[in-house]
Amino acid sequence: MIKIKELYVYPIKSLKGISIKQAEISETGIKYDRYWMLVDQHGDFITQREIPKLALFQVSIHNEHLTVRFESKEINIPKALVTEELKACEIWEEKLNGYKESDEINNWFSSILDKKVFLVRNAELPKRSIKHYEDSFVNFTDSQQYLIFGQSSLDNLNAKIDPPIHADRFRPNIVFSKSDAHFEDSWKEIQIGASNFIITKACGRCVITTINQKTGLVGKEPLKTLAKYRFIDNHVIFGMYLKLINSADNLLKIGDEITMISENEHSTMHMK
Repeated sequence: MIKIKELYVYPIKSLKGISIKQAEISETGIKYDRYWMLVDQHGDFITQREIPKLALFQVSIHNEHLTVRFESKEINIPKALVTEELKACEIWEEKLNGYKESDEINNWFSSILDKKVFLVRNAELPKRSIKHYEDSFVNFTDSQQYLIFGQSSLDNLNAKIDPPIHADRFRPNIVFSKSDAHFEDSWKEIQIGASNFIITKACGRCVITTINQKTGLVGKEPLKTLAKYRFIDNHVIFGMYLKLINSADNLLKIGDEITMISENEHSTMHMK
């Protein structure tokens, strides 16, 4: 029986994620997932690709606010909208809007990063639709609502590299247990608890996977090893993206059972 082993949410794009036991889900992903992001003066999104140091910012969610910590410094970010000042933003050449947070918050991040940055939250209009799924939407994720892979897929990788790495290198929303390595490659549609999802595409991995999420240091693994056995269509593949179809309770919980509704028996992604 396949079950959810771990759940993660990333309230601020490219900052450290939060391990959670239960997640409220919607057409844009887990509640608060990538609801905020950092941008530069031109509105271009900022990630660990450019600033690996972002991995060291710890985020926690409270009733009325987020708390972001960096070493001994911390700041609170209200959940409620404080300012309606819009800033034009861009993610992978896609233009959108974000509400700028207060000068205090923006200056706090700018001081630590030694770079003028702005923290923006999702302005929700215009909505960002998923490519090929125009009726479904996302916040500030790169492209999709949910990312899933199996613990066995990670174990298979860790058997080939030293030292082993944690799931946080791949920034998943869902990690499941008890399956063959890369079993998720064969899925087309699945049910998790009381919710149905379709698989939209495989996840092509980038340099963020080579950043140690505890130290911010950059190495060569796991991309170097993954490229030897998970390379297809000019991408290193690890994990699958999901799109929510419907849900009876809008919740995911640790321990929820995962079942296949259909299986792609002719998948070209079946690699071990």
